[in-house]
Parts: sequence; structure tokens; C-alpha cells
Amino acid sequence: MNDSALTPEPCSAPLRVIPLGGVGTFGMNCTVLECGGHMIMVDAGFKIPQGNYPGVDLILPDFTYVLENLHRLDAIFLTHGHDDHIGSLPFLLRQADVPVYGTALTLAFVRERLADRNGNGQPVDGDLRQLMFRDPVTCGPFNIEAVRVTHSIPDGAALIIRTPVGTVVHSGDYKMDQAPIDGNPTDLAGLSDIGEAGVLLLMSDSTNADRPGFTRPEAEVGRAIEDLMGQAPNRVFIATFASHIHRIQQILDAAKACGRKAVIEGRRMIGNSRLASDLGCLHVPPDVLISMENAAEHDSGKLVYLVTGSQGEPMSALSRIARGEHSGVKVGNGDTVIFSSRIIPGNELSAGSMIDRLFRAGAQVYYQGSPMVHVSGHGSAEEIKLMINAVKPRFFVPIHGDYRQLVACSSLAQQVGIEKDRTFILDPGQVLELSEDTACLGDSVPAGRMLVDGDLVTDLGSPLMKERRRLAREGLVVVVASIAAPGEPESIAPSVFSVGVGLEEASQSLDREAEVVAKNFIMEWRSAPSSIAELREDVRIGVRAVYRRALQKKPMVVSVLVEE
Repeated sequence: MNDSALTPEPCSAPLRVIPLGGVGTFGMNCTVLECGGHMIMVDAGFKIPQGNYPGVDLILPDFTYVLENLHRLDAIFLTHGHDDHIGSLPFLLRQADVPVYGTALTLAFVRERLADRNGNGQPVDGDLRQLMFRDPVTCGPFNIEAVRVTHSIPDGAALIIRTPVGTVVHSGDYKMDQAPIDGNPTDLAGLSDIGEAGVLLLMSDSTNADRPGFTRPEAEVGRAIEDLMGQAPNRVFIATFASHIHRIQQILDAAKACGRKAVIEGRRMIGNSRLASDLGCLHVPPDVLISMENAAEHDSGKLVYLVTGSQGEPMSALSRIARGEHSGVKVGNGDTVIFSSRIIPGNELSAGSMIDRLFRAGAQVYYQGSPMVHVSGHGSAEEIKLMINAVKPRFFVPIHGDYRQLVACSSLAQQVGIEKDRTFILDPGQVLELSEDTACLGDSVPAGRMLVDGDLVTDLGSPLMKERRRLAREGLVVVVASIAAPGEPESIAPSVFSVGVGLEEASQSLDREAEVVAKNFIMEWRSAPSSIAELREDVRIGVRAVYRRALQKKPMVVSVLVEE
């Protein structure tokens, strides 16, 4: 790799673009580009599990293809510091010793994530290299330049990837906010200049492609929060995403304007705020921020708490406050709670339960659909059209969205003049091969999902996951008995316990019936003994039949039969 050289190496092979995640589903954003035997990766994020993933903490892209070709991977480039773009790095970098490029705040967040996974809170040594806006670096046949885009986090970048085949623009996450909080709008002029020079492929954020018009500006949220804060008779609690630095900035500014002191609570929010402040991306007004310990010294009507827990996460600051389990503060009559975020699909039950609990405590709660307490960090349909018109790509690939958003984004490209046969909706692992004037689908590479449970990483088809899903679906029955040898005093009657098999009353009745069945098998065995292993299997099958007949379920049955 030669950072100083601006001319990429020649490349006789076609350019290959391979999304490993972030297409057809939100999260796990990751794309591989290949040319001339070299490979780079754009982003490496994770997804929070929803639905049928018992015991799973995180979902990662399947990096099998990358790891099998690790000798060709020159570097990883990051668009911004959200976990759905950087969260896989602690796992990938265990096996891939390659440079990671990102802007200043993005790399600060990466260091924090690496320290988290290291488990000791100490920074993990890694080859992290700062990417400066409009200052290209070269990796083999690739020349990569960062162009500023506006998002809900500072230091967001679109990546301009120049190759001998042509220029690829990866938009990152963006919106066209005309008055962003940090004063750094999307560099539409720079993108237009790049478009005039010729762009082979645009890969565009599709998150809000199915929303008409323009996304409302972030500043509107600040005004709404300041109004609510000014009217609130007592304490104000505001939950938002811990990485939403622009939102945190506006809340602190509103606290200053309303004469309130601010407390930041929640490990991730405290850490992110510190990092952003150290880098000049967050400007804390003087005499506003206080610690949780010092809050008791101030009038409760002059306090605002910035807290984690906008999705109802059980161990978040707001969840503990709502349950009355936080040692530093409790919510009560006259308090105001603002959810300054959207509720991510799949989190409705946990967030809704917490909102109900806050209402029961006497708080006034503002959440999704309330006054303008949240706007998206992603551009809507007209902003996507602006991006396409600025870049003027020959070919177009929508990324970062569920399948319906990808379809909507492809339709937007066609509306502004890109022919349908020049737009490609890709599945994970599907290869798009490009030359200077053609694009076609190639073979697919291995792709899918890897599941993280603590430090264990496994795949969907692993015996562990199959067993967990069966337990979640069918339940567990445990038979415990002490077995006396034939001729000895009678064995202790077996006990049966079931979990997750059925409703409590029905399960208890079936447990008693199963105890009778198990006892009969043990008595038969005592009269005509065979091996204890055979008895365990007979008991297992007989007990399972009790639940199968009654509930049409086949629970996992564990026979714990101990010979005296």
C-alpha cells in the first residue's frame, strides 16, 4: 500500500462489487470491491437481533469469503461511526490484520468498540489510519477519497473509489440538511464535480427511499425540545441514541437556554459524548453539565437527564429509572419524558412496556408521533434524486435498506433518467461485475449471518442454534429421580419440571401425569432390570409422549436418573 501515490495500479480484470450485508435488511452494512487481485472493504457493521434468535447478542455478516481471500484484502474503509457500519470490526480484526481508514470521530468510536470487546477497557492496538476529507489514499488499484455528507453523527463520509475501470461512489448514510447542527452540509458541489468527471457506479443509501419529499431538518427537533423543556414543571428525561451527537448537542443547548443543568447517564452515552467533545464535535455549554451525584444539590425543576434506553433496552438507564431500580434518580408526578428517537421495528413491545410504566409513574411522555421530537438522519426521495443527479452515474445499486426500500430507491433512479437495465438490486453475496461501459451479474460468493453470543461466534445452522430454537419453540422438561437397585428399598418417586411447554396450570397438570409415567417405567425396570441408559431413554420417550398428546409439542426431555 502506498498512501502517497495518487495513481492506482493498472487493473486488467473487471471490477467486482459484492455486498456482504446491508441489502435486503437493515444493519450489517458491508461491501467488498475487487480489482486486479486486490480487495478493499467498505464498512463492517452488525445488526441487533429481532425475532427468533434466542440468546444471540449481535448478528454479523458472514465474512467467510473475505477470510478465505485475506491475502488480497488491502484495507477497510469506514463511512461513519454507527454500529451498523463499524460494529463487526472487533470480531473481524481478530483474524484480519489490515489497516482501517476512517475520519477522526469514526476512528474514536472504533477504538471504543475494540476496547469493549477486549474486556479490560484498554485501547486495542490496531492499524487505524485517519482519513481526511478530500485527501485521497491509494490501495493497489484503488484510490479512495472521502467527501463530507450530513448524517445524525458528525464526520460522515461518502467514499469516492477510483479504479482503472471507473469511479464508484459509495454514498454512506446521508441527508441534504441545508442548516446542519455542526455547520457542515453534504458537499453537493464536490459530489457534482466528481459527477462531471464521470462516475461508473453509485451505491446509494435507500433508508427513506419510500418517503416522499425531503427529510425535515435536525434543527426542528432542537426547537421542539426547547419548547417542551421550557414548559416542563419538573425534571425532564430525554432518551435518544447514544451516538446521535447532533441530538445531544441540541439537548445541551436547550438546557442552557432554559436555565437547566444537564446530567448524562448511560455508559455508552457518557463515553460517546466524551469522545465527541475531545475531538471538537460536541460543544458543551459552560456550567451546564453536572454529575448524577451532584444532581441532588439542584432544584429538580431545573434538571434535564440525557439517558440511554430509547428502545426499551432492559439494562439501559431509562429502563432502570422506569422500574425504580436506579440508585440516583426516580421518575414521578410532574416529570416529563421525551423519546427523541424512532422505535426500531422489533422493539415495539419493550419500548411500549417502558412507556406504559412511565405513564403509570405519573410522567408526561412524548414519543413517536408526538411533537417533532425526532427526525431521520437519512434523506428522503427528493434528496436521493439530488444525489443521483449530482453524481450522474452510469450504473446504480441501492444499498442500506430492506428489500422494499431498495426497490423504491431503484425506482427513483429510473425517474431521474437511469435506465432500468442499469440499476441492480443485489442480494448478499451477489457479484456485480463492471467494465468501463458494461455491468452484469456474476456468480455469488458465500454470504449470510453469523451470530454472536458473548465471545462465541456461530452460524444459523449450528447445533447450538437449532437446540436453542427448539427449546424456545417446544420447551424443556426435566425428570429427576434416584434409582434404587433391584432388591433394595423402593426408589424415591420421580419429580418432573417443565419450562416453556404450555400455560402454567396445564403444564403443572401434565407434569404430575408425567411423574406417574416415569414412575411406572422405573417400577418395570426394577422388576426386569436392563441398563440404566435404556431406562433413561424409555423415560425420555414416555414423558415426551405425555406432552405431545396433550399439546402437540415435542419438548426436549432430560432424564436425570441417578443410581443409588
